[in-house]
Parts: sequence; C-alpha cells; structure tokens
Amino acid sequence: MRSALSTLAFALTLLAVVPVARAADDAAPADSVMRPRLGQGSYLDTRDLSAEPRDVSQDAGEIESFLDSFSKRPPLDFKRLQLQELLRKNLLAEEENSSRVSVFRAESTLALELYQLRGEEWPHYHPHSDLWVYVWRGRGTLLIDDDESEYGPGDLLQIPAGRTYALHNLSGAPTVALLWEWPPVVDELTVEFIPEDVLEQMRLDSLRNVDLQERSLYRSARPGRR
Repeated sequence: MRSALSTLAFALTLLAVVPVARAADDAAPADSVMRPRLGQGSYLDTRDLSAEPRDVSQDAGEIESFLDSFSKRPPLDFKRLQLQELLRKNLLAEEENSSRVSVFRAESTLALELYQLRGEEWPHYHPHSDLWVYVWRGRGTLLIDDDESEYGPGDLLQIPAGRTYALHNLSGAPTVALLWEWPPVVDELTVEFIPEDVLEQMRLDSLRNVDLQERSLYRSARPGRR
C-alpha cells in the first residue's frame, strides 16, 4: 500500500512541474474538473499546474485519507441478475414503442437500465446526463446532432450530456440494450424535438379523450340511469 502511494505521489510531482497551455476559448466548464464530460473536460485539476511544485507528502496524506474513507463506505446493493430472465419478464408490449426497466440505481450517481425500442425516438437530449448504450440485440442507426452511424449487437454507443440524439431501430424485432446513465436521467428535464403537426395531433387526441370521458360521466350520472 505504501509503495503504491509513493509511486502515485511521484507521478503527482511530475504532473505539477509540467506546464500545460490551454487557449481561453477552449477552457472546460467549471464542473468538468470535478466531473469530466465525454469528449471534453479533464480528469486532472489543471488550474494550478503552472504554480510551484507542492509538498507531495501532503498529497500522499490526502490520498491515503481518501482511500481510507472510501473503504468504509457500505457495499453497493446489487443482486445477481440473469438478463435473459429480466427481458423475458419485461418484454415490450405490442402497443409500446419503447420501455426502460431499472436494473440498478445508486442514489443520484449512476443508473443502469434495460432499454427496448421498437421503432424510432424523437430527437432529444439530456442536459445533465452522460449515456453509454451497450447494444445487446437489434440493428439500426444512431443520430447525434448531424452525424449518423449504424449500430449492431456488441456496439457501445457514447452520448455526451447536452447532445441531441435519436435511435432508429431497423430490425424485425425491438432493439434491446443496456443503458448506463451518469447521473441518472431526470425525465422532466429531458428536451424532445417533436414536429408541430405531431404535437397538434397529440393535442387533438387528448381533447377527444377528455370529451369522451366527460360524455361517459354525464350518461352514468343521468337520473334513472341504472
């Protein structure tokens, strides 16, 4: 353990004395230092790399303290699952286009879901969640912004937070995938881009359903009705 910490402290010393030039317009967002995004940000705090070398013994002490606190955290409550059995119990219904079944969730940090898609998604984005999609079954296309690529079984798709994307299943059966969300997706914050004519039809269908419900309630409440 001590030798490993010494090696890490030596690596930190080398990093502290290597200057890093970064253009102002390429600077990463403030939160990327603590939580790097896919394709941007840094796993290292580079803000002070131009400063004088620090006392590495202090760094080693902080690292050891962190590792000690981390080892005392309760184990993740994760049970062994058979994906084939999980899929069998949660098959996509004929009238459904997509579904997400929770497999595992670590509070507000990470979520793992079983995802199924029959047709295609509306373009949408998640402002705060990075996604990794492991394709188990099915083939289709992934559209991210203006870039389209094909996917198939065994592919791992990466979707950074804030990027507009859509999956389009081209198989004879639904696409089945494992979906990692970091942090978990908040549905209320998801932004969808639905065509105006579709929105209008959805609004009319909603009004029609409300009208039918009101007529049904009126008929059942009429005097002498049994």
